[in-house]
Amino acid sequence: MIFSPLFLDLSKKNCLILGGGIIATRKLLSLKDSGMIFTIISPEVTKEIESFAKDTKNITIIRDKYISQNLSKYYLIIIATNDKSTNKQALEDAKKSDILINTAEDSVNGNVLIPSVVKRDPIQIAISSGGASPILTRVIKNRLEYSIPFGFSALAKIMMQFRSKVKSKFKLVKERRIFWENFLDSPISEMVLSGTPR
Repeated sequence: MIFSPLFLDLSKKNCLILGGGIIATRKLLSLKDSGMIFTIISPEVTKEIESFAKDTKNITIIRDKYISQNLSKYYLIIIATNDKSTNKQALEDAKKSDILINTAEDSVNGNVLIPSVVKRDPIQIAISSGGASPILTRVIKNRLEYSIPFGFSALAKIMMQFRSKVKSKFKLVKERRIFWENFLDSPISEMVLSGTPR
């Protein structure tokens, strides 16, 4: 199976998470700022999930076991229980509904991987090992977190702020590219990256 990187607008999309343990918590944590509407089905959930649910209106917890059902109302299902028969049934139901599926137990059974993300808002760097090793993904993320300055966030915001003005001033794509390349090589850019006050 070949997975391709893709950034999606997930706001107001319905997400079903089966399971309430550490893995389900980690999956929720990675998506909780996406604007999705979450339903979590699990007899028990971690304190972190309970805390998230109290702090936001877009998380509903159903304290019960998963029962086979039509899942077509969900955009994404995350299967993360410790019960193999439940996982198998949920996977079958999800495939019938033709929705996005992430399986914690065996990633190749699903059609979506949830990457580790290095954030320098609005910049996001998604990292995946293709399901080979979550530990490897974590190591790569830690190295990137250390090596990529937080100043890139401010730099991206400045470029976003002036993007339309630059576009109106320079009509040709080549001219705009040269302008931005010169800007990124300039002392101003270095000051922003280093966090030096103007």
